[in-house]
Amino acid sequence: MQSSKVESYKKYNEILSLAISSSLDFPSKLCEFLIIEFDFESALLFKVVEDNNLILLGKSAKAKKSYSLNSKYSCSVCNTLKDNTASIVFNNQANCEIKASDFVIYEGSLFINVTNNVKFKFRIAKKTEFTNVDKDNI
Repeated sequence: MQSSKVESYKKYNEILSLAISSSLDFPSKLCEFLIIEFDFESALLFKVVEDNNLILLGKSAKAKKSYSLNSKYSCSVCNTLKDNTASIVFNNQANCEIKASDFVIYEGSLFINVTNNVKFKFRIAKKTEFTNVDKDNI
């Protein structure tokens, strides 16, 4: 983690406060928190909806500019979207149709199954390859 422990706690508390208050900018603030804490380049947060479509809930400031909040997107090659067995899965499938950054860098997806009907996808971009340590920390 890049920031000092005090700064990390302050940012973490801010994220918790936004979540508790159901702030509309919570998803984007969460994406910003992730890129700072884990040294990512950009992040997108999607909710998985019917037919495995994706609704963009939040994005970091450095995320691809063409994405609009609350818009619907899809990825026809993502097998993890259809998987309901694992609760959390990281996948750095190279041919994903969702690109988090305008630049050619390393990207991966973190899938979180809250329930069979409530699923989220974080799409994250990084300047260097994802190591096993990176994947464990995510």
